[in-house]
Amino acid sequence: MKNMIVSDYDETLYQNTYQLRENIEAIKDFRNQGNIFVLSTARPYHSIKEEIDKYNIPFDYLSCSDGTHIFYNDSYLASAPISSKAIKKITDIVPKHLEPVFSKNSENEVLEMYYKIDGTYDEEKVLSLINENLKEYSNLSAFYEYIWEDKVIMIKRCDISKSTSAKKIARREKVDFRRVFTIGDGLNDVPMIKDFNGYAIIGAKEEVHDVSLGCYKTVSELIYNVSKNTVKVK
Repeated sequence: MKNMIVSDYDETLYQNTYQLRENIEAIKDFRNQGNIFVLSTARPYHSIKEEIDKYNIPFDYLSCSDGTHIFYNDSYLASAPISSKAIKKITDIVPKHLEPVFSKNSENEVLEMYYKIDGTYDEEKVLSLINENLKEYSNLSAFYEYIWEDKVIMIKRCDISKSTSAKKIARREKVDFRRVFTIGDGLNDVPMIKDFNGYAIIGAKEEVHDVSLGCYKTVSELIYNVSKNTVKVK
């Protein structure tokens, strides 16, 4: 029976280079057994692609920007952009001196956008203003998020997540959802950990541990247990 593992990248697959090398070897063995490995990250494509090329990370599918952009190997598969009308509405109502930062796909469609918070404006007022004007767009959400150490007002699709992209990939590969295993450390990993056989990496946020089936020190440990069919499932 084919298995599928979906792994977050930062602080999960990659914690240090030594551990990453072990994970890479485990991924190679896992895929050679006919299984599917998905790398799922909040990073936009250009950022995670640099890491993949730098460390030669093997994968079958790549899910970027929390599921809004999916690749099969290096081929573009699916995207979930923000509507151009919604983008115009947001940029029209936000004070003009604030410059949005966009994450786009190869077709120049916007997958997510955010405003940096630097203490020069009333971010509560701006966030409230954006949400008020997004009421007609039920698939969009504006909220606070941290990009590394920077606090931002993030606007992205709320009907898309790492979980929805994992479901799309599993259906495409005809993998039984009961044989899908996920692992991560952050709040954006919670949906896929709740929806599948989800695990927390050591050091994950408390909210991740609360919804997981258990904890692993490394992704390679999860891969080993899945391969040997000694892993706990729902």
